[in-house]
Amino acid sequence: MNKISGGCITNVNTSSVDIENKYQLIKSEFSENSFIYYNNLSLPENNLYITKEIIIILNGEIYNYDDLLLNPKAEKHESFFTLLEFKYRNNDLPSIINKLDGVFNIIIIDKLKEEIILITDRNGLKLLYIYFDTNHFLWSNSVSELITLFKDKNKLKIKPSSIEMFMQFGYLLGNQTYFENIILTNPASIYNYKFKNNILDSFYYWTWDKIKPQKIDFETATVQASELFNSAVMNRFSEKERIGISLSGGLDSRFIVSAIAKNIPDYKGFLHTFGLHNCLDIKIAQTIANKLNWHHKLYFLNNLNLIDKREKMVFQTDGMFDMQHMHGLEFIDDLKNYIDINLNGYAGEVVMGGNYLKSENYLNKPINKDIAFHFYNDYYLFSEFNNRYIETNHIDPYILMNRGRRMANMPFQANAEILIQRLPFMDNKLIDFVYSLPDEFRYNNKIYFHMLLKYHKELFENIPWQHTELPIDKEYSLKFNFFKYFNKIISKIGIKKQSKNYIDYVKYLEEFDIKPSYGVENFFRKLTLKLYFEKFEINPFNPQN
Repeated sequence: MNKISGGCITNVNTSSVDIENKYQLIKSEFSENSFIYYNNLSLPENNLYITKEIIIILNGEIYNYDDLLLNPKAEKHESFFTLLEFKYRNNDLPSIINKLDGVFNIIIIDKLKEEIILITDRNGLKLLYIYFDTNHFLWSNSVSELITLFKDKNKLKIKPSSIEMFMQFGYLLGNQTYFENIILTNPASIYNYKFKNNILDSFYYWTWDKIKPQKIDFETATVQASELFNSAVMNRFSEKERIGISLSGGLDSRFIVSAIAKNIPDYKGFLHTFGLHNCLDIKIAQTIANKLNWHHKLYFLNNLNLIDKREKMVFQTDGMFDMQHMHGLEFIDDLKNYIDINLNGYAGEVVMGGNYLKSENYLNKPINKDIAFHFYNDYYLFSEFNNRYIETNHIDPYILMNRGRRMANMPFQANAEILIQRLPFMDNKLIDFVYSLPDEFRYNNKIYFHMLLKYHKELFENIPWQHTELPIDKEYSLKFNFFKYFNKIISKIGIKKQSKNYIDYVKYLEEFDIKPSYGVENFFRKLTLKLYFEKFEINPFNPQN
């Protein structure tokens, strides 16, 4: 039997069974070097299931337990874990896994078969990394944790292409990391590692082509999309939990707020917003909070030493997230005094608004080499554009797998130990419905605006959208086109318009006498890499020295 060098699992509840007992149980069965690393006890009880034959670990959250366990047509089981074990023993895992709605990893350790099963959520948002070579199989939610398991650090080889990629985009693409043999696992996948012959196999239990196009009129689609989003929010909400909402001047977080306010009219929620004094995000968020009379805590980015506060987050995101974009993470330590869970508008304008359908030429088309090149130039080869997982007549899954998963999702990794994030726009039923529609429904926010004004006009009809500084009313198109033309004119004649941004990094760096000659963007990306690789005594720009 080959030895397993170790596995690292974070965010697993350990209050019900002693850590040392679990450690010894796995250690004695597999090798003197094997162990599972547990960290953070903040998740709910019962995330661990142990028998003499099997260990099952749930890392993350699943929102539809009741639907699975109370289904009258389903087999009767005491718990989700006994159902999972039953499916596993009968070689039928995909039939249950593809129904799970949540952000999670599941690890199954079978002591009889001497196998380890790793399962990722449908969108791969709970990041899980693996190292695999002729002698090792390691897994972890953190690349840094994997690296600590190596006795021979000379085996760690940096990929120059990943360093260049990060400097280009501020994040990595596809399943890339900075190290050879360390990859990010695929979404919607089941990995099976066999100890006896050191074989690692994987397959998709769900792919985007499972969503079939449907013929439906626009008004009916609007009604159904609104109902599904409402359910998505309420499935992730409970008055018994300390839940907050990160409210910006955009549409997505406001939509979440409106859904809760409509379902529970007397509820007074907790909102939080960050930015510069008097920036549009804060002004719009204050208008919403005042209208609902909800508690609203403001966090101002002025006069903060952002570099010092973000250094810790560089390590928590394994140096794969540009520290320039760690907006608001400076306030997590204070925010945890008020909430344990945050409802986040992640990917709302992509899913509902078709934000990346920049041209009619992209509508109802699968991703291809030319479109991938448009987004990522020569680095498109690393972006998994031909991955079977995203075979569908929409380009959004490609964007979500790259920019969404590898960039917009990274702040959640940075504060995962402190604050649970719930993402209503990634609800399975909502995604299945939206991507059964023709892209024309979402192009230029068509169905999104129509739905918001039809069912949520109290918070949208006369309140601006930060992106355009205009409400999304029936006059929107005419006004927006006029203002775009007007802004181009004043820009050409050299008139500076007051910034609507929530942070001015040029001014911030000047306050600390920092004047990067190669631009603010490159400054922060280079600093991110420098801070991360200093931990391993590696120069990322000359890794051989």
